Amino acid sequence: MVIMYEQLELRDDNLDDLDAYIPEGAVMGILTTLLEWHKEDPVSDFERARNQSIYEAQNNRNPFIDKPEYAHLIFEEKTIEDLKPVESLSMWIEKWSDLIHE
Repeated sequence: MVIMYEQLELRDDNLDDLDAYIPEGAVMGILTTLLEWHKEDPVSDFERARNQSIYEAQNNRNPFIDKPEYAHLIFEEKTIEDLKPVESLSMWIEKWSDLIHE
């Protein structure tokens, strides 16, 4: 795994490989499933408060709670530019229409 446990790997293929059960080939989870879960279940206020409580008690944090975009930057190889919201053409048409009709 990229963040903490270097000996663990997130991947989608060869999960039945027997080497996945030894330290040199350990697999932590199915990457696409974890990314899908990450997108469908955004960080909640409860998780932020829990992360803060853990920090106060143990002096460590979950970086994916503080910065959910890290999952996209690290595991999907996105850039900051990829993560910026893009206004759609229909949104611009609506804005111009509102301005014209004022």
